[in-house]
Parts: sequence; C-alpha cells; structure tokens
Amino acid sequence: MITLFRKAGAFLSNKCKAIAGAGDRAWSRLVHAVRRFRFVARRGGFRRAVRFTVYHLRRAVVSHREGLQRGLMRLVPMAAAVALLVVSVHYWTTFTLAYEVNLNGNNVGFVTSEAVFEDACNLLSDRMAGAVYAAPEDVEYNLTLISADAVNNADEVCANIVDATDTIQPAVGLYADSRLVAVCADETTLQQALDGVVAQYTVDGENQTVSFANDIQFIRGLYPAYKVQTSPDPDRLAAALTVQLTVRETYKQPIAYETKEQYDSTRYKGYKGVVTKGENGIEQVKALVTYVNGLETDRQIESITVLKQPVTQVVAIGTKQYTRSSAADNGETLLWPVVGADASNISSVYGDNRGDHMHKGTDILSPRYTPIVASEDGVVIEVGGGSGYGNYCIIQHEGKLSTLYSHCDSVAVTEGQRVKRGEYIACVGDTGRASAYHCHFEVRVNGEAVDGRPYLGVSVN
Repeated sequence: MITLFRKAGAFLSNKCKAIAGAGDRAWSRLVHAVRRFRFVARRGGFRRAVRFTVYHLRRAVVSHREGLQRGLMRLVPMAAAVALLVVSVHYWTTFTLAYEVNLNGNNVGFVTSEAVFEDACNLLSDRMAGAVYAAPEDVEYNLTLISADAVNNADEVCANIVDATDTIQPAVGLYADSRLVAVCADETTLQQALDGVVAQYTVDGENQTVSFANDIQFIRGLYPAYKVQTSPDPDRLAAALTVQLTVRETYKQPIAYETKEQYDSTRYKGYKGVVTKGENGIEQVKALVTYVNGLETDRQIESITVLKQPVTQVVAIGTKQYTRSSAADNGETLLWPVVGADASNISSVYGDNRGDHMHKGTDILSPRYTPIVASEDGVVIEVGGGSGYGNYCIIQHEGKLSTLYSHCDSVAVTEGQRVKRGEYIACVGDTGRASAYHCHFEVRVNGEAVDGRPYLGVSVN
C-alpha cells in the first residue's frame, strides 16, 4: 500500500511539472491576447474586439486541435490518480489500532486500552446489587486494526459482559430496612409474596390496617444468578419482615367482684365465713389493638360499657371472745376440743370401718374457722401438715395421755409450747383427707389410739 502511494505521488509530481511548463506558455499567450483585445477595443470598439477575439480563438482551436487532445489525455490519468489518492487516504484514516477483549472465549468489545475494560468492570460492580463483580483472570487482549466506529466505550463493554456471562442476571431485589431479602425476575412476583405474608396475620373483621414496619424497597439492577429465585421462600420472607396489624376489637370481659369483711359478734374469734357469695360482673370493651407478627404489643381502650354489675362478696369475721368456760366441760377427763360443739356434732366415731383402715378418732363437725382449744394442760410435742391428717398438732398431757387435733385450717401453736386447758390452739378446716369441715380428735394412751368418747362424757352405747 505504501508503494502504491509512492508511485501515485511520483506520477502526480511528473504530471504537475509538465502542466507547469505548459502553463507558463499558455500564460504568456494569454497575456498577449489580452493586450491585443485592449488594442482593438480602443481603435474599433468593444464589439469589434469581441468579434476579433472569437475569430482568432476559432482559428487557434482548429490549428491546435491535436495539441489540445494530447493535453486532455494527460489530465485524465492525473485526475484519476488524485481521486485514488484522496479515496485511499480517506479510507485508511477511518481505521485505528485497538484491543479485542475476549472473556471466557466470548468477545465483549474492542477497546483502546486495558483501562477501558477495567472501567467497565467497575461500572458492573456499581450496578450490581449486593455483590461485587470480579473479572476472570483469563481475559485475553488481542491487538487488531478495526474501524474507528467499532471501538467500544466502558458502558458498552459493561453491557456486553452481562450478555456474555451466565453468572449475572438483571432482576429486582426486595430490601427490608436496606437488607436484601429476596431477588426475583420481576417486581410483580415479589409483591405477590409480600401479599402472602400479610395474609398470614390478617384477622377476620372490619376496621383493620395491615402494614409493614420495615422500610420496603424494590431495586432493579444486576444480581448474581444464584440469588435469583422463581418465587421467594415464604418462611424466610416472613422471618425477615415485621407485619403490623391494627384492628378495632369489641369483646366482653368479667368485672371482678370485691370482697368486704364484716365483723360478727355472735361468732367466736377466729371464725371466718362467707355470708354473701360474690359474683363477677360483665362489661363490653371496645379497643384498638396492635399486633406485631401476631403478638399483641399495644391495646388502647376506647370505651367500656357495663352490662352487669358485680355482686360484692361479704365475709363474716367472728369477734366473740371465748374463755375456758365457753368450751363444753362436762366434768369428765377432757374438755370438748371444738368450741360450741357437743355430741350432736359427731359424724364418725372410733372403730368405724373406712375400707382400708379403721377410724381411730372422733370427727366433730363444725363451720370453718371454728376455734379448737386444748382439751387439757400439756406441751405441744408435734406440729405438721401435708399428710392425710392435713394440718395437725399433738399435745402431751400428764402421764401416758396425749391428744391429736387434725384437718385444721391453721395451727396457732408451735412445738415445745406449753398450753392450758381451753386455750386456743387451732381452727376447724378441711385440709388433708377430709370431705367436710371438721376436727378429727384422737385420744392416745402410750401413743396408741383409743376411743375418745368416754373422755368427753359421751356414751359409747
């Protein structure tokens, strides 16, 4: 090609010299003709000068026909050479040297330097959401001559890389509080998945508002192909989101009754019994309740309407003081242990068959909290609870005699305490194995239970 240019240049140079020599002769003749034209014009007028000039031009053309033809033949090759040179220069100036970039065997563009490809990789990293693009190490650069129009910029190379690789995919990412939760091909699929999460926490009824407490964003961009899902995993999506439900609820709830104590001077001190049984009331409540992921986090009461008033429970408290003379003292060995009781209060006696055992005491029925007193002077040798006896105490008297008081609601003495005949030691209850309020009273001799009725002045017959 360079040789062609050299030959064309030499040819044009020679032709230009020949034309230059002919030009000098033509110029001298042209000057002579102009002078003749001016001379004729001064002597014979302008028209005569024109006719004179046209006449001599015709004669010149006829007499120099062959010379003119040879001149034209010289101009044609010269014009063709000039045209070829112009076209060649124009053609080769549209080409440039560039690098062909091959990535994994695929052409991703032509660049003027390796820096353009690096800029394209940086652009790809900027456009990728949640990942950084790392170019493979086996990138090939091949120097080649191409049309200047075919050279790519960094943005074009970036797009070509996406088309040439299967590890990057255009998609839409779902972000909750700036954290990537799921990636799908389109936003519609993600929105349907969000609707499914909301449906899990929606309750029946009106006047409810469901929303996400998170800052939800859909970001379209480039994502690693392995992160793109056909549809998000429902459990993982629900775990990553916070659903807030606000609903207006109407419900009924009980109104707890109050308990009022009143003193009763007709009952012995230590008595406590229900006179009027309490009943809960009913009220209707309207509240604005907030749930977060199904758990209640706030409840604002808007109104309360009482449908039924509660009934106050009245409990009588005995205040009557008792003395030793208050207990039934029939002059026998022992005092009746239950204040105000007599033989008519006995429900079971010593020796009754209880199926798996024989009854060893005397059961004395009496209301709850009725005072229990010591049947004789003595020392408390045992206080206990939790067995079939329930709450109980045992008093050792003089000699070989001891007494036991069980099923008590509470015991007021402690082990080692010395008590007097008729002294308050406990109150009636139903603790342990008991079916009614009563005192199980046992009389023991040398630690063995005996029939206690004779000691109380009750006939055994």
